[in-house]
Amino acid sequence: MAKVGYGASASAGAGIKGAFKIGIEKGNFVIKAKVGACWGLGGEGSFSGEVGYETIGEFFKFVSYQLKRADFHKIGDFIEKEAYDYYCQIYYLVVAKGKELKGYVNQIGEKITQEYEDFKDTLDEAIEAGAQEVEGFLNRLNTELNKKTSSWFSYSPPEVVGQIQRQLAMVALSANSTFNERAPRLMAMSLGAPQTLNQLSTIAERMTAQMGDKQSASQGFAMIRQSLSGSIYATDLEATEQRLASAQPMSSKPFIWNHEPEFVAARLSIEDAMYT
Repeated sequence: MAKVGYGASASAGAGIKGAFKIGIEKGNFVIKAKVGACWGLGGEGSFSGEVGYETIGEFFKFVSYQLKRADFHKIGDFIEKEAYDYYCQIYYLVVAKGKELKGYVNQIGEKITQEYEDFKDTLDEAIEAGAQEVEGFLNRLNTELNKKTSSWFSYSPPEVVGQIQRQLAMVALSANSTFNERAPRLMAMSLGAPQTLNQLSTIAERMTAQMGDKQSASQGFAMIRQSLSGSIYATDLEATEQRLASAQPMSSKPFIWNHEPEFVAARLSIEDAMYT
């Protein structure tokens, strides 16, 4: 998950709370851990390792699994807030802008926040104006949502899914009929991502203009229903709630679209050892 080398000794032990912590150092995500947590209670000291080009994809999935294990509640003891903010912003840029995840290695810092805010604000303005730039966003999202596996959208944390669904809701109300006719289908497809009822509710809470802000879940659900209204997908939110209520998602289950038969059928532990 992380590359451990001689250069890591300077940061070893810094900022560790509990046994394990993810932070930011010199433009990279850094994993810090107490030796005893990894190699037995008798171990002393600590080590750290940076997430590099070869491992950043697995690292992003790893954090997604920890969120799932916590049923998408806060994991502040596991990852520093600054690191989590960058993590969410990068996820958004990968899904909504089509950026390559590996392009952010050695680049973790304020430039990511600026890139995120510039793109998000520009897209919001384009949606309100019914401008052509919206088509690229919808096409990229359509590609992600049509993937059977390996969709970054399906792994995305609630803050990211909520941000994208907020923008889809805006598209549904936009003046450009070419775009707003596509929004209900994409919104319905995006409802396949939540793995639990709590994740679905948390996504609704995070459908805010500023990533990280929170509203009532009922406000978010109202936005989703409004974007689906009048289409053949009008009851898809209720159908999603029913699927998640009757399913028994295990923390060890891989990320599967909740409308797939495998989502309900999977009952055994199916995951790489790294995610345990």
